[in-house]
Amino acid sequence: MTASIGFAIVGSGHVSRYHHAAIAALSRRGARLVAVATRSATNYTAIQSRFDAPGMSFSEICDHPEVDVVAICTPSGEHAAQAMAAARAGKHLIVEKPMTTRLATADEMMAACEAHRRLLAVAFQRRTQPLFRRLKTLLAEGRFGEPLMANLVLPYQRDHAYYTDVPWRGTWAQDGGGVLMNQGIHLIDILLWLWGDPVDVQAMASTRLRPIETEDTAAVLLRFSDGALATITATTAVSPGFSHRLELFGTRGGVRIEGDVVVDCRLTDGDGMKYFYPPIDIRSPWNEGDKAAGHIALYDNFIDAVSSGAPLVCDGRQGRRSLKILCEAYAAAGRIH
Repeated sequence: MTASIGFAIVGSGHVSRYHHAAIAALSRRGARLVAVATRSATNYTAIQSRFDAPGMSFSEICDHPEVDVVAICTPSGEHAAQAMAAARAGKHLIVEKPMTTRLATADEMMAACEAHRRLLAVAFQRRTQPLFRRLKTLLAEGRFGEPLMANLVLPYQRDHAYYTDVPWRGTWAQDGGGVLMNQGIHLIDILLWLWGDPVDVQAMASTRLRPIETEDTAAVLLRFSDGALATITATTAVSPGFSHRLELFGTRGGVRIEGDVVVDCRLTDGDGMKYFYPPIDIRSPWNEGDKAAGHIALYDNFIDAVSSGAPLVCDGRQGRRSLKILCEAYAAAGRIH
């Protein structure tokens, strides 16, 4: 019989619904939602109705004997203190992206989890997508040759209400940044996961249209140790908003992805003759039309890690990588951080 694993969700904002769905989807593996933490006891009735689980304070969740894992879904600026408190209380952790807003607090989070022998996973669920997992295999096999150039374009749209209705968004203290730290970080993580860590970061950033402290438009240039270059351009101010694009090019070919679809993938043979690589297999055991599919895969992996010691899809050290690059980008752009 599958052992029961008690989960608690801290925070009841938009992203909490995906954690809730993942726990429900994995009930067959023993996952169960014990409670949801919210700031005010006046919200407990609404929490019970929405999640079919009791509302509690954060401290009550830390003290709850049936809670094994705490999923932190609060504003980014609150992650570190909550994660360290939960780890000291003996809870494993799943933390939404970014894991925190500063490198120093990321290191403190990891140290607390290591000291108390607790797992720390960061919710970069795009790593579970079959498309990117297949692409990582092709790159590891050297199918595209030596890396030359990568381009990541994030032409998003978030209107004024997106920020004004949720005041912590776009603030340095709670969001840790703007389009790069909030919207862009998922695919920035994918770029680093596929290509490795750059040795030099240059950047420019501006706040063009949105009513925020942080950037709504940015351009970043990355240089890698082998000489490969990558660009990241991102905005939340374009109308009406477009699908992101990721392009990776090497000495033997490349791939172009728009949204989550491969629009071109070509290699060259030894004589330089071009041919189309067979379509990338993007089949998945999860329903790709389900927006919670990535979180379901993350939780499935987390249960494996708890029960059998399987490696995490994204642990704290991996989660720190994109945070480091973004902190360096903000410093290069002369932005407060």
